[in-house]
Parts: sequence; structure tokens; C-alpha cells
Amino acid sequence: MKTKPQWIDQADAALQRAAKRAHELAATTGTPLHVMREGKLVKLMPSKATKR
Repeated sequence: MKTKPQWIDQADAALQRAAKRAHELAATTGTPLHVMREGKLVKLMPSKATKR
């Protein structure tokens, strides 16, 4: 079995950090956050109390 390169894990971690930061920024500024859920584009209005 082939092991996956380390950069794949690093890229995944970077994407997770970016998503968390985008959610925090949307909550702070009161702007919508657009995400893909089950293959559909969904508009969310995050609140300051919401955590991911």
C-alpha cells in the first residue's frame, strides 16, 4: 500500500484553518457564508455563538 505524501496532510490542515477563519470572519462582520452541502451551494448566516 502506498502512503500519501506529507503535503496532502498539510494542505488539508491549511484548508481546515481557512474554513474556520472564514466562518469566524463572517460571524464577526455579519456577512453570509457560502458552503457546499451534499453537492448544493448553501448560504449560511453564522452567529457569534456558532462554532465549527
